[in-house]
Amino acid sequence: MGSRIIKGSGWVILGLGALAYAYALGLKFKLILGPSLLKNHLADLLFIPLWLSISLYALRLFRKELKILPPKAIFFLSLYGALCFEGILPLISTKFTADFKDLIAYALGGFVYHFFQKKIFKV
Repeated sequence: MGSRIIKGSGWVILGLGALAYAYALGLKFKLILGPSLLKNHLADLLFIPLWLSISLYALRLFRKELKILPPKAIFFLSLYGALCFEGILPLISTKFTADFKDLIAYALGGFVYHFFQKKIFKV
């Protein structure tokens, strides 16, 4: 049958993460009503684990032996996301604002991903 890139429960968790991220974006852009903490920071918290999961999937297409992302990759991808969305984009467009709490949300997302990736991807 061959090795699968993401096992069954990994797809379910990835799908639920994508739905949660879509909900967070709905809160952020006022398409859905909700508390301000969720509205302002949930999308940032969920973005990093979702992005890291997609990055792992893409890397597995080229390196089949890669089971999980190493901690350095998680750190640098999280840092890259934070730098882009909290550093560069606010300089380019007024639609984006830099917020220290968002940096905490990105870091927490990377931290949570690091500890749960083995369970999610059945390593």
